[in-house]
Amino acid sequence: MLACGAAEVIWFDADLIFLENPKGLFDNQEYDETGVLLFHDRTISIGPGIDWKWVKDLVGHGSDYLQSSHAFVGEAGHLVDSSAIVMHISHNLFAMLVIAHLNIDPDTYNHVYGDKETFWLGFELLDRPWSMNKWGMSGVTFLQRQDSKCSVQPQLGAQASIVPACGHMGPQGTVQMIHFSMSKDLGPAPFTALPVGYISTTDQHWDGFCMQFEDVELKEFSRKHMEIFQQYISLHTHMDSVHLHRSRHMLH
Repeated sequence: MLACGAAEVIWFDADLIFLENPKGLFDNQEYDETGVLLFHDRTISIGPGIDWKWVKDLVGHGSDYLQSSHAFVGEAGHLVDSSAIVMHISHNLFAMLVIAHLNIDPDTYNHVYGDKETFWLGFELLDRPWSMNKWGMSGVTFLQRQDSKCSVQPQLGAQASIVPACGHMGPQGTVQMIHFSMSKDLGPAPFTALPVGYISTTDQHWDGFCMQFEDVELKEFSRKHMEIFQQYISLHTHMDSVHLHRSRHMLH
């Protein structure tokens, strides 16, 4: 991010599916206020979490926002999902340098799970304000699969399951991007699972890879978003078949 040369950057994982133009992320009010926009992770405690004793030794009590977070009060093992980071680098240059230092320090990953928590930690160390998306992480429901990890009965009527697909909301409260791997989470092509809808809340509770909810509206994806998702599926199916063809050719 520091080496890219741009003043404002969106850093995202290769398995992030955008349903809207990514540049819309720069229009978030939270981003305008601090020059950084981070996104919530699931409220789960699976795997290595945050070593809060180590964090408090570094930053003390931390900001009011940090103290009120799910992770700080022990309701989640993770705070930030780093599949997407929106950063005004020239405005937050010193914070970026601190973040870079944290990520090259061999001791850091003994206390946090990868780079995900180092972004807000860099701001906390400088006592600089930072922003999180006002929406909690959304659960994206798919048509029921036999190997689904959990299942719910959504209000759309069709039996559905929430797979490890996490949605991040845009300023208007609709899913702007989905974070999941088609090969890992939907299985080999051709895919039979399509997104049914999503849950948009400012708060949520996840139980492992499943979202627990009651009396929460399940919203439908727009036709435009479904068409975009189909394009991703078509592209991935094509790449899957090319990879399979090459593998067979190498075997011969």
